Amino acid sequence: YGQDGYISHEPMVGRIKSDLANDFGNLAQRVLSMVHKNCGQAVPQPGEFTAADEALLDKARGLRDQLRELIESQAFHKALELTWTVISEANRYVDEQAPWTLRKEDPPRMATVLYVLAETLRHLAILTQPVMPDSMAKLLDQLSVAADKRDFSALESALDPGTELPKPEGIFPRYLDEVVARARRAGVGRMVTICTKLSEFETVHGIALRYPEVVCSAGVHPHEAGEEGQESPDRLLELAALPEVVGIGETGLD
Repeated sequence: YGQDGYISHEPMVGRIKSDLANDFGNLAQRVLSMVHKNCGQAVPQPGEFTAADEALLDKARGLRDQLRELIESQAFHKALELTWTVISEANRYVDEQAPWTLRKEDPPRMATVLYVLAETLRHLAILTQPVMPDSMAKLLDQLSVAADKRDFSALESALDPGTELPKPEGIFPRYLDEVVARARRAGVGRMVTICTKLSEFETVHGIALRYPEVVCSAGVHPHEAGEEGQESPDRLLELAALPEVVGIGETGLD
């Protein structure tokens, strides 16, 4: 069972923030928000799948049988670790495919990328229902998956393009909710969350997507510049085009 025998408040909060809210929750929020804004609030129509698309879908489709073996041997922690490798692959796929750029350059390809991600989320949600039933029911609701299509046998099917989707909402609690609530009560109308390194942009951007009054920056702190690579200036300009990004900050020029 790994370190499941050791339970305290700090590790629990850390898991909620990193594994749930930042990894899984942020993936769902980013994908569903982009679908809602750019695909007519419906499951997008995919085109022909590329090798990268098939690679991610194969990982999602192959997860059930791999998890079955681990669960039968009561290696629950290994089952969750394996699940999180697919979540990490999906987050990496988002960054590599950059659907926010495809939105202007190649909308049909954007639709395909978002379909692949939505279908991956469906697999993840169905497979993790036994350990997170309420949160995964919420995610499946946001994917408009019918109640009778949520068991493991339904993994053989796929999302139907054109299915209407509801407005996305966060599926995991964030401790930021309390911070934003206090700011609202104090009359703060606009908040900015700052990105200090590109490797953390997805988390920063996810916060801006979650709260309507929050915007974000895209930037690299001078202390982190040596680790960000030569491609970072072009990446900054790419991210600056996102509607939630209000400026380039933490570059030493802000």
